[in-house]
Amino acid sequence: MEGNFYISNKIIDRKLQSQYGNAYRHCPQEAAAYGSCIEAGLVNRSTPQHLCHAQREALTRCVTTQLKQLRREGHAAAEGSAAPPSP
Repeated sequence: MEGNFYISNKIIDRKLQSQYGNAYRHCPQEAAAYGSCIEAGLVNRSTPQHLCHAQREALTRCVTTQLKQLRREGHAAAEGSAAPPSP
């Protein structure tokens, strides 16, 4: 587990180190929409089971897109650092 989490009413702030955490950080609107939908489902237990499917799919698409972008940037940086020095 990474990011902010709670233990005995104290917030422990840790730096995000995984690619997933960094990708997830770039999807705040999708995460908020999915979280709001889940919260509404917890309050009103008579909601349909797949009520939040669209929000979950949007969040998954966003995180997947961000992961691909981070990998491309990582590969580009690795290729740039592996280049031989110019004479």
